[in-house]
Amino acid sequence: MRRAIAIAAALAAFGASAVERVGDWWVNMPGNVMKSMSESERTCATRAARQFDAGSYRAAAEEWKRFQTEFMTTASEEASAWASFFQALSLDKAKDRYKAIDLYSETMELYPESTASCAALYFRGRSYLDNGNTMKGYADFRDIVENPEFNRHPLAYAAYNSLAWNALSEGKFSQALDYWRALVAMPHGANSSVWRNAKEKLDIVEALADPAGDISKIASNEKKDFEQRRKSLREWRDRIWGAVRNDNAVVNAFYAKNLGKAKDVKGAKEEYLKQMSVAFSKTAGPVFAKCEGGSWEMLLIEYDTVAALNPKNAGKAVEKVSAAIRAEKSPDRRGSRAARFIDRLVRDSRYTEAKLFLDLIPNADARAWKAVDIGWKMRDGKYIVASLEPLEKSPDQEVVKKAKLNHANCSKQLLGEWDVAIKIWEEYPSPPWSLWQIAECHRSAGRKAQAQGVLDEICGVFPSDAAAAMLRKGDWYAADGDRKNAIACFRKVLSHADWKKTGSASQAHQRLERYGIATGGAVLNDVH
Repeated sequence: MRRAIAIAAALAAFGASAVERVGDWWVNMPGNVMKSMSESERTCATRAARQFDAGSYRAAAEEWKRFQTEFMTTASEEASAWASFFQALSLDKAKDRYKAIDLYSETMELYPESTASCAALYFRGRSYLDNGNTMKGYADFRDIVENPEFNRHPLAYAAYNSLAWNALSEGKFSQALDYWRALVAMPHGANSSVWRNAKEKLDIVEALADPAGDISKIASNEKKDFEQRRKSLREWRDRIWGAVRNDNAVVNAFYAKNLGKAKDVKGAKEEYLKQMSVAFSKTAGPVFAKCEGGSWEMLLIEYDTVAALNPKNAGKAVEKVSAAIRAEKSPDRRGSRAARFIDRLVRDSRYTEAKLFLDLIPNADARAWKAVDIGWKMRDGKYIVASLEPLEKSPDQEVVKKAKLNHANCSKQLLGEWDVAIKIWEEYPSPPWSLWQIAECHRSAGRKAQAQGVLDEICGVFPSDAAAAMLRKGDWYAADGDRKNAIACFRKVLSHADWKKTGSASQAHQRLERYGIATGGAVLNDVH
C-alpha cells in the first residue's frame, strides 16, 4: 500500500513538472513509462525534472545523463529514449545548443521507434532555428509532417504552423495557406489551441475573399433565430474589422497579393472595409431590425465605420444617430442611448458634439457625472469644476463627498490649486491616501518643510506605508540637493527591522549605490 502511495506521489510530482509546452501539449515523460520504472529510476527522473523546473538546466542534464548510465541495463528502452531526449532539452535550455543538437540526433538514431524521437526531431528543428540555421530547422519540421509515424503527433500541429509562418515571411502566401489547411484537416483535439489559431487565419482569409458571402451565410442561417444571427454577425464584424484595422500579418500578406486598384496594402485594406461595411449594412441590417434594439445597434456600427474610415463625414452620421435618439419616446431609454453615444464621441475626441447630448439624460446627477467624464477626457479642469457644482450641493452626502473628492483631484492634477485640494482632503480624510496627496500638494506649492512633516506623520501612524514614506522623504531631499538628509532617510529604510523587508528597501539600496555608498552589514551607518 505504501509503495503504491509513493508511486502515485512520484507520478503526481513529475506530472506537475512544467518541462515544456507546445500549444496545449506538455512535453513530459509519458505516465505509463514513468509508472513502469523502478523506484530508484523514478526518483532519479523526478529529481531531474524538478531541477529543470527550478531553472538548473545543466544539473538536470547531468541527472538525465546519470539516469542513462546507472540504469543502462535495467531501464526500459522507452524510458532510456525519453531520458536521452530530456538530457538534450536541458542542454538546449542552458543554451548549449550544439551539444543539444547532437543529443537530439543521437536520440533519433538510437531510439527510432520511440515517441521521444518525434519530440527530438521537433526540438532539434527549433534549436537549429535558434542558431540561425533556418534551412535545417524547417527541414526537420517538414520531416515531421511528412513522416506517417509523426504527422498526427501534437508536435506536428506546431510544425505545420511554423512552416506556414515561414512561407508567409518568404512571400509564399498560397503555400502558407496550404500548410494551415493541412493542419486544420487534422483532428483539433490533439493540440486544439494551435488548431484554432490556424482555423481563425483561414476564416479571415475566406472573409477577405468574399465578405458578402460570409455575411449572407450567417444572416440566412435558419437553424438560428434572429437574435442568435445578430450576435454571430456582430462577432463576425468585430473580428474581421479588428483583423483588417490592426497590423495583421496574414491580412497584409493577402492584400499584398490582392491590391486591386489600390496603390498599397493600406489602401486595399481601407477599400475592403468600406465594401464590407456596405455589404454588412445591406444584409445584416434586416436581421438587426428584427431584434430588440437591433436598429439602434446598427446605427452605432454605421457611425463607427464612418468615424474610422471617413472622419470628415462623421458629422452626418452623428446627426443620424441624434435624430434616432431624440425620436425615442421612453425618456430612460433616450437617456441611456445618449450616454452610450456620448462615450463613443468622447472616444473619438468629438467633445463639442458629445456635450450636445447631455440634455437628453433625464437624471440630473447622471447628467452632471457624464459632463464630468467629458471634462476629464478633455483635461479641462474649469469645465470639470463647473460640472461638479450641482453635485456638491446635492442633499445626498455621499454624492457630495464623491464630488468634492473629484474636485480635489482636479485641483491637484489640472488646475494647480493646491490649497483648494488640501482643504477638501482635510474635510474628507481617507488616510493614509489623503495624506500622500496633501504632502504632494504642499511640495508643489513650494512648502517643502510642511510636505516633509506630512510624510513624518505617515511614518509614525501608518506602518504599512511608513517605508515608502521614508523613501519618498529621501527622494525629495535628494531632489533638493540635500545629500546628507537623503542618505540618512535611505539608511533608515534599510536599518528598520520591518522596513528592510519591503520593496522600498531594494530601492533604498539602489539610491545609496548611486551615491557610491556601501550598504552591507556594519558599513550601513558609516559616515560619508
